[in-house]
Amino acid sequence: MLQIENPANRLLQLHLQFVEECQQINNEMKALYAIPHKFVKENASAIDRYMSEVNIPGAPESFNRNFDGVKIFVFELEDFKQQTLQLFFEHRAHTDKCAEYLRKSQELRGQNNNDMCNCPEVSNELFEELNALRFNLKCIREKAGIMTNQLVRIEGKWSVLTEKNTQY
Repeated sequence: MLQIENPANRLLQLHLQFVEECQQINNEMKALYAIPHKFVKENASAIDRYMSEVNIPGAPESFNRNFDGVKIFVFELEDFKQQTLQLFFEHRAHTDKCAEYLRKSQELRGQNNNDMCNCPEVSNELFEELNALRFNLKCIREKAGIMTNQLVRIEGKWSVLTEKNTQY
């Protein structure tokens, strides 16, 4: 016999998954933040040196052409930084929404003897809110993955550029 799942139990299960997903994505975002910070910290002086050498007055044209790749790299790095900041702001705004949902669900549990809800209207509202929050978390996670891959490409370009430019 097929047993119909209790909506309150389903909501509780989704809620518990949501809490776990929030913690996991927060950890992933912290890791993402650390990666570009580490890259810039390790390479800032070399990037500054390359950029200052490009701007030497009277440098031969061949010298300047060799550093065109470095200039393009710096623009790509700046674009990456802006995209990453936008993602962090998006994550922070979503974290505020998640905290508000958690506060509301905790309050409802307190009012209903530790039951997520005992009224179908509240249950449906929480389901909708929870599903929207989980969907947005998934989107943030996907964007973070894209940003991580983009940083890997940037680091690869930097390796090629520094190897190429040490030859000159």
